[in-house]
Amino acid sequence: QEVDLVALIDTLPPAAEASLPAPEEELVARFAEDLARLLGHNLAMVERFSDELRGLPAAEKLDQLTRLAQEAGLLPRDFGPAEIRPLFATFAANFQASRAYARRPYSGNVALFLSSQTFDAYGPEILDGWRRAALGGVEASTLPGDHYSLLRRPQVERLAGELTARIAAAAERPLN
Repeated sequence: QEVDLVALIDTLPPAAEASLPAPEEELVARFAEDLARLLGHNLAMVERFSDELRGLPAAEKLDQLTRLAQEAGLLPRDFGPAEIRPLFATFAANFQASRAYARRPYSGNVALFLSSQTFDAYGPEILDGWRRAALGGVEASTLPGDHYSLLRRPQVERLAGELTARIAAAAERPLN
């Protein structure tokens, strides 16, 4: 199906080949990092979570993560393991799907919004990777901040403005 616009927000290009699924320990650790960083906490918080979760049986990790996140003020007290499990399941499914995906060329172009931190870390390699994946070209914009700050104020407002402009411009172009 043809679409007016494919927009990617601070996304690394897909790997050329699929990789093995991540083990449960890695999934929980990455989920803990994602949760802390999404809510604006620094890497010290992430490292504390990792230290506290290391060595626990997989079945106990989410319960412990929930308790730690509540103590740190990341989650309200009434947001317990029953509420975090569906979030983790979604995160894990998305993470595993990204590892299982093998890049195939896309004939259209993409709008790529990168955080300055992502661009600084990966530089031209990220653009080269997307150019190999999107044969119609890549229109890249770099916004201040990191992956997580792009989704919080004030950066999310700037991102929304740029995305709105791209949607309007794409809607004016005829589909091939």
